[in-house]
Amino acid sequence: MPDERTSPSGDWRDVYAEMGADTSAEGPSRPCPKCGAESARVFSRVFECEEHGVWALDRTGKPRLGAPTDSTRTMAD
Repeated sequence: MPDERTSPSGDWRDVYAEMGADTSAEGPSRPCPKCGAESARVFSRVFECEEHGVWALDRTGKPRLGAPTDSTRTMAD
């Protein structure tokens, strides 16, 4: 088996990066229930969407939305 460093196809990551292509075949592991964007894990069942704030999974795995975070609040809030 060829070594990735010496293989002609060893630079595929650089090519994909230049094209701006996403190499992930899967969707977000924890998508925001409102917009579907990837959410960062805060605690074991608590996540944060940059746009919609904090949300959590209840015991059955159903998403529950929380209050917006300080970073997502506007002056009108």
